[in-house]
Amino acid sequence: APVDAPKKLMRHETAKQLTGGAIRLVEPASRLAVTEGIETALAVIEATGLPTWATGNAHLLETFVPPLTVRQVLVFADQDRPSRLHPSGHGQEAARGLVTRLWALGIRAGAIAPGLDIPDGKKGVDWLDVFNRSGKAGFPALGSVEKALTRAA
Repeated sequence: APVDAPKKLMRHETAKQLTGGAIRLVEPASRLAVTEGIETALAVIEATGLPTWATGNAHLLETFVPPLTVRQVLVFADQDRPSRLHPSGHGQEAARGLVTRLWALGIRAGAIAPGLDIPDGKKGVDWLDVFNRSGKAGFPALGSVEKALTRAA
């Protein structure tokens, strides 16, 4: 689109801010994975078989509200460079915030970020980068997923 910021998500004019939702790519199960981007969610689905939703960005990831039927959430976090506003990286901080909030609500949650180095000139890396580099072999075994769900990020 011929606009200044074509990647921006827009809130409804009556909403004060956009929070809590997700792009529901598949039917949820009692365990749901979430990511920031749609392409990343599709990579997670392909690599792990986990039902996965995309939130759109780090803010929406942090404010995500899962359906009542979901008892476990696994966050496939982006690994972003530290910045002045986000000294631990925006993606990692958003994932940690979501996991902490979900545990307080009684929902088991955990987060994992890619172990890749961030290339020069890039803001960060995500699980699509892992999938493009290593395919399914770059993703954690489901036993690691279960381990991530037993502790907060």
